[in-house]
Amino acid sequence: MIVFLSLLAVCSGGYFVPTLVAYCREHHNAGAIFFVNLLFGWTIIGWVIALFWSCSQVRSYGFRYAPA
Repeated sequence: MIVFLSLLAVCSGGYFVPTLVAYCREHHNAGAIFFVNLLFGWTIIGWVIALFWSCSQVRSYGFRYAPA
């Protein structure tokens, strides 16, 4: 039973790697990445798309001022 639960935890963690990457990087589309991963992650293509999306550039909302 413990082996089964351990295997389930490892597989679940591997399944949600794109979501974890998005949240750790504070991606501006982390919620959408989660839903894509949840709904289409069971396909290899959906999981890869979610992973690439979570690794994409994070939008910065800070203002940049030119030096005077």
